[in-house]
Formats: sequence, C-alpha cells, structure tokens
Amino acid sequence: MVLVPLAIVAAIVLVVVRVSRTSAPPTSPDAPAASPAERLAQLDRLRDEGRISPTEYEQTRARILGEL
Repeated sequence: MVLVPLAIVAAIVLVVVRVSRTSAPPTSPDAPAASPAERLAQLDRLRDEGRISPTEYEQTRARILGEL
C-alpha cells in the first residue's frame, strides 16, 4: 500500500524535472553574455517580483559589481 503513493510521487518528480529542463531557454556558445547593466536590471526585476530574498539580491549584486 505504501508503494503506490510513493510511485505516484516519483512519477510527478520525474515529470517536473523533465519539464523544467525542456522549458529552459537554450544557450548557445555563440550567444553574447548579458552585460552587467542587463544582469543588474534582471536582478532588480527578480527582487521586485519577490522571486529572490533581500540577501540573495545583495550577494548577487555585489558579485556582478565585483566583476566590473
């Protein structure tokens, strides 16, 4: 009886992993890297949307600025 729910959960996890891998935009080795200004703008959007914590925002912002 325990195996049926466990199998269902495993199937769901597999589907989620496959979907997340296929929905990611393809990266090309020839694609230009985003500029620091573009990366900072994207970081601001993530913060404004509440998708990253204030700590993640500050750490990532410092890393981007440190690369300049």
